[in-house]
Amino acid sequence: MAVACGGDDEDFDAPDGPEGEGSMEQMTPTQSKVHIQEVTTDFMDKFDPADQKEAITLFNDFGALYGDLDLPLNFQGETKQYAPGKFFRTLAKGLSGKDVVALSRAASSIVYNIKFQAATGIYEPGKESWTKVQNSDNIVFRFNDKSGHRAEMIITGKGATNDLSFDFNDEDGYWDYDLQQWITEEYVYTYNISIPREITVKVSVGGNTLVDGRVNSTVNVKGHNFDINADMTVANIRVTATTTGNDSKVTESSEVYVSGEKLATTSATVNGNDLCNIEKIYQAMEEADSDDYDDDDDYSSMLTVSDFIKNGSAKVSLMDQLQIYAQGNLNKEMEMLMDSYWDSYEYDGNKNAAKRDCEKAANVFNNNIHAQVRFNNTATDQATITFRAGLYEETYYNYWEYYVEPLLYFPKDGTTYSFEDYFSGFNSLETIFNNLVNRYALAFGK
Repeated sequence: MAVACGGDDEDFDAPDGPEGEGSMEQMTPTQSKVHIQEVTTDFMDKFDPADQKEAITLFNDFGALYGDLDLPLNFQGETKQYAPGKFFRTLAKGLSGKDVVALSRAASSIVYNIKFQAATGIYEPGKESWTKVQNSDNIVFRFNDKSGHRAEMIITGKGATNDLSFDFNDEDGYWDYDLQQWITEEYVYTYNISIPREITVKVSVGGNTLVDGRVNSTVNVKGHNFDINADMTVANIRVTATTTGNDSKVTESSEVYVSGEKLATTSATVNGNDLCNIEKIYQAMEEADSDDYDDDDDYSSMLTVSDFIKNGSAKVSLMDQLQIYAQGNLNKEMEMLMDSYWDSYEYDGNKNAAKRDCEKAANVFNNNIHAQVRFNNTATDQATITFRAGLYEETYYNYWEYYVEPLLYFPKDGTTYSFEDYFSGFNSLETIFNNLVNRYALAFGK
């Protein structure tokens, strides 16, 4: 199979299909629901808020006491959004159960939003901003929690650096009253960034380490490729993540451990064109914000998401007992349909025409998006996904809307269920998740 570095769509890898070995008996929808609930309940029960209480308390204390402090001027650009405030907020969100994989992203946000060499030093809270109190080869934030215990966050850069340099073209202009014409001025912005290829992040209170993270990366802007490995441990939760990319493929995989036990794995792959071409991505962003496109014909030449991403796949596995796979293709038609409306306003009340067009859109989705639910790492589909035209009505306002609705199809008996209907009830996945969040909220008085 060919791997493209650009060019025709047929050169791109197909999305990865579902995996699995051996087979098992297909379950009825009721049996499948019981299995899914048992697995997800066991998964959620592994997260005991008492195990992370000290860490979450520190993160919340930091936000309350120091979250509004500015950073010194030597912290340049976007750094103010990320270090250290967003770092602690991301960790707190991850520990709350809302997004465990965010623990690894927190470490990466430190790496790619700090101009490391310009920011080294030891910092303590001042009146309105962090104050540099001492020189250091590292970046160190020292502070007290609400109980007066001394805490510190240490960011260390090691080894060689990724030296990144890239140009962005931009233009501006003004009206010259003497010449009575618009004068356009073009600019070239050059960005030079140097990032240590290994960065560690540690957070401790009274000598007790609560956060221990490491990010190793190799980034080549001109060569359009990168490789990032993150390993973050917060209290008893460890998350590892690997992301690699070039112009034709970007992949990411992660693993979640609690008290040393692997509970979940995720992976995702995107195939496309110019996926690591910073200049071209910037051009697309500029065109999206531009006022130059003022009629429908112009938009056909705009760079949009489908010019970069052609297809992709994803997998989530919980405790080796529940696997969810998804594959999808993206093209201009799909992109247009994702932004379409089939409602009483767009169709001037012509309900039959709206339904017909929405059904056509559902068929396009069925041809381009596929998903499977499997159990115990086998190759047996317990459920797949299909799409149909769903209807939403508000009789009081005489408003209706057709929309593309995903359904779960169970091959055991040929029945289909909406996600809302299938997961409704006291023991639904939503209830299980909310119970977890509520446990954490009660544990910390929120």
